[in-house]
Amino acid sequence: MVIGISPSGNSPSVLKALQVAREHGAITVGFTGPDGGRLKDLVDHCICVPSDHVGQQQDAHIILDHVIATTLRRLIEEEAEARTGMERVWGKGATWD
Repeated sequence: MVIGISPSGNSPSVLKALQVAREHGAITVGFTGPDGGRLKDLVDHCICVPSDHVGQQQDAHIILDHVIATTLRRLIEEEAEARTGMERVWGKGATWD
């Protein structure tokens, strides 16, 4: 999965990256502003933040980034626990070697 973030939905580098990702078979997701720009038609799934204020759009994108990162971290932790039988607690001094 490749996630492209562009409040305008028209950032050339983001559009190009998503185009390449699609050509390689990746699932594509866009985080953008209210109208989605060109990005909305290029991705499999688009989350358009319904605000004309770019700062609010960026805040929503950051929240989504944190939700994804937290979910992935928990999935990795659960998988490691299942594989090793050892409980690892993030933020409690545990490290991944």
